[in-house]
Amino acid sequence: MNLSLNFSKGLKKVLTVVILVILLFLSVLLFVLPQFNAFAQKLNDRKQIQTQLSDVDLQIKQVDELAKKIEQISAGNIEKLNRALPSKDDSEEFVVNINNLSQSANLVIVNLDLRPAEAQTDTGVPTDLNLYQMNIAVRGNYNNIMVFLDSLERYARLIDVNNLTISSTGGSNTAASASQVLQVDITASMYYLKPIPEVPAFPYGLAVDTTLFENKQFQSLQVLGISIPSINQILPNPFAPQ
Repeated sequence: MNLSLNFSKGLKKVLTVVILVILLFLSVLLFVLPQFNAFAQKLNDRKQIQTQLSDVDLQIKQVDELAKKIEQISAGNIEKLNRALPSKDDSEEFVVNINNLSQSANLVIVNLDLRPAEAQTDTGVPTDLNLYQMNIAVRGNYNNIMVFLDSLERYARLIDVNNLTISSTGGSNTAASASQVLQVDITASMYYLKPIPEVPAFPYGLAVDTTLFENKQFQSLQVLGISIPSINQILPNPFAPQ
């Protein structure tokens, strides 16, 4: 009888301990574990914020370096860049400038056609550029034509000459010269930038390559506000009859 009572008491103690362990486990599962998970999530969020702040600091440093580089670019080079690839349609101004170039070379413009065109996908023209197609024909003597082509090459506006032909008109033009009159037909492409997107803030990246300004060809480019040197010596006309 005593053995039975002792066994019952021992069983009660064991059951009590088991129940307490279960209750402790449930309390940990229901109360402590969620708080621990929330704390771990906050720690993870803190690390992410610190990483983002580090990225922001790096971007601020890159912007500062970019601003310093841009400040070192001379006003003349910036003007050349704006002339080479305008940020808007400048077709009217371009026509006026081409007319000035031809007049300076004592040439007569026979035809000038400038119209928007769609860039072909296989031409390699970037998608952020608008394209204009130009067809121009000028007449004059050989020396003046070479002056015009030289000034066109030095002109800061970016022009891709697709085709150029020189032919004899078989006569003379007193407005151009008393010598043999030639005609130059030029087919070319010119570009201007599409509107720059506001987002992201730096759509072309946080770097700028200034090696272009060291290029001798770029340095030789002229805006029309600066006189373009002409060819002083008379060049022999290779198209003149022998």
